[in-house]
Amino acid sequence: MSAANRLGQELSPYLLQHARNPVDWWPWCDEAFEEARRRDVPVLVSIGYSACHWCHVMERESFEDAETAAAMNDRLVCIKVDREERPDVDALHMEFVHRAGGRRGWPLNVFVTPGRIPFHGGTYFPPRRHGPMPAWLDVVDGVARAYAENKERIEASGADIAGALRERHEEAADSLPGAADLRRGVGKQILSLDPAWGGFPGAPKFPPHGFLRTALAQPNLEAREEAMLRTSLDRIARGGIRDHVAGGFARYSTDEHWVVPHFEKMLYDNAQFLWNYAEAHARWKHPSHARTVRETAAWMVRELGTPEGAFRSALDADSEGEEGLFWTWDWEELGRVLGDDREAFTEAWNCSRPGNFEGRNIPWRAEAEPAEPDPREEEWLRKLREVRERRVGPALDDKVLASWNGLALAGLARAAYRLDDGDLLESARKLAGFCLEWLLHPEGLHAVWKEGRTRHPGTLEDWAFLGEGFLELWMVDGDGRWIEAAIRCADGILERFVEEGSDALRFSESSRSDLLADVSPLNDGPSPSGNGSAARLLAALHHLTGNVRYREVAEGIVRAAGAAVPRFPRSYSSLADAARILSTEVVLVHLAGTQDDPGLEALARALRESPVLPDLRVPPVPLHPSLRGGFAGEHPASGPARAWICRGTECLEPVFDSDTLGRILAD
Repeated sequence: MSAANRLGQELSPYLLQHARNPVDWWPWCDEAFEEARRRDVPVLVSIGYSACHWCHVMERESFEDAETAAAMNDRLVCIKVDREERPDVDALHMEFVHRAGGRRGWPLNVFVTPGRIPFHGGTYFPPRRHGPMPAWLDVVDGVARAYAENKERIEASGADIAGALRERHEEAADSLPGAADLRRGVGKQILSLDPAWGGFPGAPKFPPHGFLRTALAQPNLEAREEAMLRTSLDRIARGGIRDHVAGGFARYSTDEHWVVPHFEKMLYDNAQFLWNYAEAHARWKHPSHARTVRETAAWMVRELGTPEGAFRSALDADSEGEEGLFWTWDWEELGRVLGDDREAFTEAWNCSRPGNFEGRNIPWRAEAEPAEPDPREEEWLRKLREVRERRVGPALDDKVLASWNGLALAGLARAAYRLDDGDLLESARKLAGFCLEWLLHPEGLHAVWKEGRTRHPGTLEDWAFLGEGFLELWMVDGDGRWIEAAIRCADGILERFVEEGSDALRFSESSRSDLLADVSPLNDGPSPSGNGSAARLLAALHHLTGNVRYREVAEGIVRAAGAAVPRFPRSYSSLADAARILSTEVVLVHLAGTQDDPGLEALARALRESPVLPDLRVPPVPLHPSLRGGFAGEHPASGPARAWICRGTECLEPVFDSDTLGRILAD
């Protein structure tokens, strides 16, 4: 059977790209391991994603080479995995390479036995030896020989390897971290941000999405903390990591100053930027933050949106075989497009004849963004955008992932609320409707969708991220469909991912048996951990529904990470959020009153514009039946407009005027 026939029916653009290789690739399936057992050869599990630059490089250098492919086909059974479709497969093999002393990253190439036991791996390998990196064919030859000569010993080590990979370093703390400890930990990490350029020091620099969200949720920051937090958000927004021509952000910066990005643009990054810049706008009331939100959302809808209202996954870093070509500008082209305005543009946007990226230019701002955009600069960027739209564009990864669309739903809903923006709200509602129609189904949740076809049962991330998105949207518009879906996601998590003997949750469903071990991290990566997101969702729904089981599981997840949560909120941001929601500092505000009461609108505006939102908001609509067991059920909807405020297990007297509500929320 040809490789094209094996991968040609997949949904993943990454797998479809490799269907043209002379390597006899298989998708991840039982049949591939059975074939390896029949031939008595090791299995290569090669993992990447469509927007990965070095994945493309290794494909061009090795997987498209006929001689290399022949050797791989002769000595191995070769499996290709899209890490975004199967994050559980990726997590397991990444953890093995990390524990074996290797570096985390993609492409990830791991050699395993026909019994799925990993025994050697790494990331990118060149076609010829390069410094300490061995040549790819030498690695293939060495692995094949090692397996043939040491097969029994490798197989015998399987139980030990599986046990080690299952370990989550759970500390099983006796109690939850206190609010004061959490606040101190967040404050210390804010002060460890780069004071000049923002983000955490060093290069490359990844936007610390989760930590920024956690820090922005802290009331009463000290002046220095406030300044350093804003520096991070402003520097990222002004840097070349943001596409100032057409909107959206690249994945990370290769330098300390956010100037030169790794050009791939991912949905999960941009979704989280929506949340954080909406919160920045509410905190500092600077129009540039709202502008960043709207430009990012517009880019998502235009470039990643589907007619059904969902979002596709990513745009590639490469075009025409060259990294960054689509996104950058040479000096002569700037002259042709801008004419006599080139000098003024390049001074404002830090461009030059030599360029700032391999002889080409990435526009970025050194100075603070103005409150109002300069009309001249807007016109310059419009001209560049029109020219760039005529270029050969980067490849689009057009699969729809449940998890990343959950992040997008939460980001759009939060941004719609904070900016009081009907267009953003409509995008969020359309996305939520898509998720109900195409992803959630009576037997579970689909992880991947593309043009009406679905693949793979949902992982913990899929259920948790979607649940948080539905909950956030319900807190904006009160539509009962969304709270029902959030509860459905929470119940799905309890049904599928609770593991006996562990406080932490599984990554993949307990019924799935195609992995040697289930590796489910407690710490966050570029997006929240599934455990952290689930803990936030369950903790919030406990307060709303009174379901004690939600709280028990959420507390167990937080306790599993122990003292690491308050000590390292940079790495455990989502668990720090969950711990706050579980603490006596949790704040719930329930607005009540009739919709035509002007006092209700004043209260709603005071809540929406508060620099720090309460953890939970109950909108002024008739209560859904599922919520009548929680705090919200104690507050009748009839009568004059008022706000009920609860902190921990104590509720205040109702508040009837917006000024008083604003003062209480600011305390």
